[in-house]
Amino acid sequence: MMDIEKRIQDALTTDVKENFVVDTDIKAEWVLEKIKGIKNESKRFSDVIALKIEKLQEIAKVEQEKANSELAFFEGLLLQYMQTVDTKQTKTQASYKLPSAKLVLKKEKKTLKVDKKILLEYAKEYEKEFVKTTESLDWATMKKNYSIVGDKIILNLTGEVAELKGLEIETKKPEFEVKINEN
Repeated sequence: MMDIEKRIQDALTTDVKENFVVDTDIKAEWVLEKIKGIKNESKRFSDVIALKIEKLQEIAKVEQEKANSELAFFEGLLLQYMQTVDTKQTKTQASYKLPSAKLVLKKEKKTLKVDKKILLEYAKEYEKEFVKTTESLDWATMKKNYSIVGDKIILNLTGEVAELKGLEIETKKPEFEVKINEN
């Protein structure tokens, strides 16, 4: 019995896709119901996938935390061992070679922490040579001076055709959109 129902459904689906024409409000409403059903099914599917991704990310986070904990333990053992052996010392680090790895302990290092906003105010006042000025186009204001009339760009102030490098008309294709009421 299932095979017959499937064949009927397939025939109806093929017939609808190839021969169906919307020529009444009733048919338009039927099409809208189909669109709504397709969108709902797509959203349901996406929601299920998103939930699955979220759960997998939680599992990955737990596993990463476990791995980090184990790595910290074993690296701690090597650090303790390194402190018991004769290491090679340089200005910036201590190191110890083993057949399969090199243990490196970088020495404490001081760097400058910068709050650029505060330093900028200081530099504007006392050390102007360290202040950079960057140029940028104020297009939001500039575009108010131009209009599109037909296929021409017109300078609003004079009404003349404006021919500027870097300024051209871009035509966007019309878009059809179906907005289904959510009631």
